[in-house]
Amino acid sequence: DPTANLAAGIVYQAQISTAATSADGIPLASTFSWSFTTPTQLFANTLTPTTSASSATLVRETGVRITMTENAQARAIRFWKSPGETGTHTGRIWSQNGNQLGSVTFSGETASGWQTAQLATPVTLSDNQTYTVSVNRNNVYPSTTGGLNSQVIAGPMRTVVGSNGVYGIISGSRPQLSSGNTNFFVDLIAAQTL
Repeated sequence: DPTANLAAGIVYQAQISTAATSADGIPLASTFSWSFTTPTQLFANTLTPTTSASSATLVRETGVRITMTENAQARAIRFWKSPGETGTHTGRIWSQNGNQLGSVTFSGETASGWQTAQLATPVTLSDNQTYTVSVNRNNVYPSTTGGLNSQVIAGPMRTVVGSNGVYGIISGSRPQLSSGNTNFFVDLIAAQTL
């Protein structure tokens, strides 16, 4: 049991020695060791959008394109919710060729700020592949123009430079339009697989 929170995106080695015993006093037959990587996210919890646009009639799918540098598992999807945004939100992961690989519907949302939903089953992400992570927006669209001009690096994930920050005008479809490398504040939580 760790005495402090583990750092994100780090490989940890754990070990149980033969000094460990069962409830009836029988020692472990041999030392057992394993490694695991803690999940990481692209954007800091303190990152917030510079603007929010609203529309009572337009529903959008907004997202970010990510390239993997190692095999990993997607564990959760996050998005920034602007004050005044309403309705149900669904996060989706899309393959390079447009297939939906996984989705999750958010529940227990707060009025605003970062929202996180765990995937029921982790989605396997492959090295050197590009994925789109998206969330539908119902009436308020947070953004930072130029927020993805520079590559964001977190663990095995890298944002794509150029034509990133993607959106679409049909909710539930893979967003492919971009303008000004705008960050629409959609994020992925993933862990490298060992």
